[in-house]
Amino acid sequence: MRDPDDALISRLRFRHLELIRSLSATGSLHKTAKALSLSQPAISKALVEVELSFGLKLFERSPTGVVVTPRGQAILEGAKLLLNGLRHVRLSAARADRRLVIRLGVSPFIGVTLVPRLLWTLRKQGDEASVSLREGRGPLNFDLFRDGELDALVMTGPSDLVQSQPIVAMTMKPLFEEGLAVAAAVDHPLARRRRLSWSDLLNERWILPPAPSHVEEAICSVFVSQGLVPPRPWIESMHPLTNIELVAAGHGIGAMPSSLVRAAHKRGLISELRIEPKGRLPPVCFIFRSAEADSPAIRALTRALEARGLL
Repeated sequence: MRDPDDALISRLRFRHLELIRSLSATGSLHKTAKALSLSQPAISKALVEVELSFGLKLFERSPTGVVVTPRGQAILEGAKLLLNGLRHVRLSAARADRRLVIRLGVSPFIGVTLVPRLLWTLRKQGDEASVSLREGRGPLNFDLFRDGELDALVMTGPSDLVQSQPIVAMTMKPLFEEGLAVAAAVDHPLARRRRLSWSDLLNERWILPPAPSHVEEAICSVFVSQGLVPPRPWIESMHPLTNIELVAAGHGIGAMPSSLVRAAHKRGLISELRIEPKGRLPPVCFIFRSAEADSPAIRALTRALEARGLL
């Protein structure tokens, strides 16, 4: 008897995957036919072929359009991954005579603190890579990674996201623990204090990332642990470099990853407040699709992280 997976591979085409993606996006046979430059009967026939190939009902039909089924949603996630993977294969082939291509998603502060050193390590190892860097919040970067638009992630606290994605097997390797620091302008009165408690900061103007974010959650957690009501931010700003400039200009105090505050303090931009107890952020992890562990991009990143003593 023929293996079901072999039968599926022999029947399925990339145009079928694009059909699934388009139907989900438009919710309409008519709009999908227009987008793919096909007739509506041809789209209907192709959808029947796809569903017969999988042996599953992927879309519910109604007079108002189509809606993806739960099983169809699982197929859709895989289809997007394969389509984006094909685009990456084409891009890699076009650049094959030049250099390695790495598509990396990172937490914003990682782009400031770790990425520059990591790229130098890649170069020293002879891995002259063309790097496409996406700095952003975890859920946004994770969606891009899940859909195959990123090769790997280096970000804080992704375990809940990884566990909620059963479609593709992923490997998550912890790299380091990151502390939470509170920074102020160098001439701020609190910067001269040798020891502070969290209650000393209640009436300050806070500069924080908008919720939900790991920094905002960590600040709320530490205030609550001290029996205090967390302060409301005076200024909400997502990017860490913007927050450093706002703090340095005296617009308020800010909570940031410790490594970022240390780097800015060495440059004389801000002061780290001496506060106890210290807050903590989730660990920073390296994430990639398990099936791609031996790909050139993941091997190069793994070597660089190992050389820096992080793996």
